[in-house]
Amino acid sequence: MIRHMSPSIQIQRSKHIQNTYQAQTTILELNGPIGSIQMRIRSRLSPRQRRTVGIAFMRQIRPFLEYFSTQSIYHTDHGITDFNRNDQRGLNLFSSADFSSKNAQCGFEIRMRRLEKGLSQQDLATQSGLSNRHLSKIERGICRPTHRTRMRLDAILG
Repeated sequence: MIRHMSPSIQIQRSKHIQNTYQAQTTILELNGPIGSIQMRIRSRLSPRQRRTVGIAFMRQIRPFLEYFSTQSIYHTDHGITDFNRNDQRGLNLFSSADFSSKNAQCGFEIRMRRLEKGLSQQDLATQSGLSNRHLSKIERGICRPTHRTRMRLDAILG
């Protein structure tokens, strides 16, 4: 027996599929006395993942950003700009290690895997037996995880 969905259910389902697979945008802005820079990341990644990628890119060009005094980041998901998140979190491009270091690359990888799993930093810290502060330092590349810590994180993150 073949069941037919009502037109309203079909429309709701197709809207859900479009929203699930539709690329969203994150915008990073830097402003200063000499000008401004705006970078848009359009991707199917989550807002946190887009934010992480954008900040990692900006940190790569950090030496050229010393003349920009204000930074902001916001997301446009589902056609709505999330200015509240921008006001709450801010953007700091200068609080981590140089991305060319092995520590920073390892931390970036851990952060992206954590975000892919949908875990908060606190959740991963609790599951791995680390303090939230230490995990934050690992993700920013300031601190290198020991082999034992890396094994615990790999077991949790898959």
